[in-house]
Amino acid sequence: MIDTDTSGRLTGRLSWALRLEVAVSNRLLAYAPKAETVPPAQWRRIAPVVRSLGFMAVAAGPYGPDVVMTPLARLVAWVEAQGLPLEPSVILDQSTVERFILVGCRDMAANSRRT
Repeated sequence: MIDTDTSGRLTGRLSWALRLEVAVSNRLLAYAPKAETVPPAQWRRIAPVVRSLGFMAVAAGPYGPDVVMTPLARLVAWVEAQGLPLEPSVILDQSTVERFILVGCRDMAANSRRT
Protein backbone atom coordinates (compact mmCIF):
# COMPACT_ATOMS: atom_id res chain seq x y z
CA MET A 1 0.00 0.00 0.00
CA ILE A 2 1.33 3.44 -0.86
CA ASP A 3 0.00 6.60 0.69
CA THR A 4 1.12 10.15 1.25
CA ASP A 5 1.81 11.90 4.50
CA THR A 6 1.43 15.62 5.17
CA SER A 7 4.83 16.42 3.66
CA GLY A 8 3.70 15.12 0.28
CA ARG A 9 6.25 12.28 0.28
CA LEU A 10 5.19 8.86 -0.88
CA THR A 11 5.55 6.19 1.74
CA GLY A 12 5.16 2.47 1.39
CA ARG A 13 3.87 0.14 4.04
CA LEU A 14 4.61 -3.54 3.96
CA SER A 15 3.37 -6.27 6.17
CA TRP A 16 4.81 -9.71 6.66
CA ALA A 17 4.89 -12.61 9.05
CA LEU A 18 7.98 -14.22 10.48
CA ARG A 19 7.92 -17.69 11.93
CA LEU A 20 10.52 -18.70 14.44
CA GLU A 21 10.76 -21.78 16.59
CA VAL A 22 8.73 -21.43 19.77
CA ALA A 23 11.83 -21.66 21.97
CA VAL A 24 13.54 -18.89 20.00
CA SER A 25 10.44 -16.69 20.12
CA ASN A 26 10.18 -17.24 23.87
CA ARG A 27 13.83 -16.21 24.38
CA LEU A 28 13.24 -13.03 22.38
CA LEU A 29 10.10 -12.19 24.34
CA ALA A 30 11.69 -12.96 27.71
CA TYR A 31 14.85 -10.95 27.07
CA ALA A 32 15.50 -8.04 29.40
CA PRO A 33 18.87 -6.30 29.57
CA LYS A 34 20.82 -5.89 32.77
CA ALA A 35 19.84 -2.69 34.59
CA GLU A 36 23.33 -1.28 34.12
CA THR A 37 23.01 -1.80 30.35
CA VAL A 38 19.56 -0.23 29.96
CA PRO A 39 17.70 1.20 32.98
CA PRO A 40 14.36 -0.57 33.62
CA ALA A 41 12.25 2.54 33.00
CA GLN A 42 13.90 3.07 29.62
CA TRP A 43 13.61 -0.64 28.82
CA ARG A 44 9.84 -0.49 29.30
CA ARG A 45 9.68 2.28 26.67
CA ILE A 46 11.97 0.68 24.07
CA ALA A 47 11.32 -3.06 24.58
CA PRO A 48 8.78 -3.38 21.73
CA VAL A 49 11.21 -1.80 19.26
CA VAL A 50 14.15 -3.93 20.40
CA ARG A 51 12.09 -7.11 20.29
CA SER A 52 10.79 -6.30 16.79
CA LEU A 53 14.32 -5.70 15.52
CA GLY A 54 15.47 -8.86 17.32
CA PHE A 55 12.81 -10.95 15.60
CA MET A 56 13.88 -9.61 12.20
CA ALA A 57 17.59 -10.09 12.90
CA VAL A 58 17.20 -13.65 14.15
CA ALA A 59 14.92 -14.60 11.26
CA ALA A 60 17.27 -13.07 8.67
CA GLY A 61 20.65 -14.17 9.93
CA PRO A 62 22.69 -16.88 11.54
CA TYR A 63 22.70 -15.46 15.08
CA GLY A 64 20.27 -16.23 17.87
CA PRO A 65 18.74 -14.01 20.53
CA ASP A 66 21.66 -14.53 22.90
CA VAL A 67 23.94 -12.77 20.42
CA VAL A 68 21.75 -10.00 18.99
CA MET A 69 19.53 -8.73 21.79
CA THR A 70 22.05 -6.97 24.05
CA PRO A 71 23.71 -5.01 21.21
CA LEU A 72 20.27 -4.09 19.84
CA ALA A 73 19.09 -2.97 23.29
CA ARG A 74 22.18 -0.79 23.70
CA LEU A 75 21.76 0.70 20.23
CA VAL A 76 18.06 1.48 20.63
CA ALA A 77 18.62 2.92 24.13
CA TRP A 78 21.33 5.19 22.76
CA VAL A 79 19.15 6.26 19.81
CA GLU A 80 16.32 7.16 22.18
CA ALA A 81 18.71 9.10 24.44
CA GLN A 82 19.86 11.08 21.39
CA GLY A 83 16.26 12.09 20.70
CA LEU A 84 16.16 10.29 17.36
CA PRO A 85 12.99 8.59 16.12
CA LEU A 86 12.68 4.93 17.09
CA GLU A 87 12.16 3.85 13.49
CA PRO A 88 14.10 0.94 11.96
CA SER A 89 15.15 3.17 9.05
CA VAL A 90 16.79 5.55 11.54
CA ILE A 91 18.08 3.02 14.07
CA LEU A 92 19.73 0.77 11.48
CA ASP A 93 20.97 3.54 9.19
CA GLN A 94 24.71 3.17 8.67
CA SER A 95 25.40 6.69 9.95
CA THR A 96 23.44 6.03 13.16
CA VAL A 97 25.26 2.76 13.80
CA GLU A 98 28.66 4.33 13.09
CA ARG A 99 27.91 7.24 15.42
CA PHE A 100 26.77 4.80 18.12
CA ILE A 101 30.02 2.84 17.78
CA LEU A 102 32.13 6.01 17.99
CA VAL A 103 30.18 7.82 20.71
CA GLY A 104 27.83 5.38 22.41
CA CYS A 105 30.30 2.54 22.93
CA ARG A 106 33.21 4.37 24.48
CA ASP A 107 33.04 2.07 27.50
CA MET A 108 33.75 -0.95 25.29
CA ALA A 109 37.12 -2.28 24.20
CA ALA A 110 38.16 -1.39 20.65
CA ASN A 111 37.88 -5.02 19.49
CA SER A 112 34.31 -5.22 20.82
CA ARG A 113 33.36 -1.98 19.05
CA ARG A 114 34.77 -3.29 15.77
CA THR A 115 32.73 -6.49 16.12
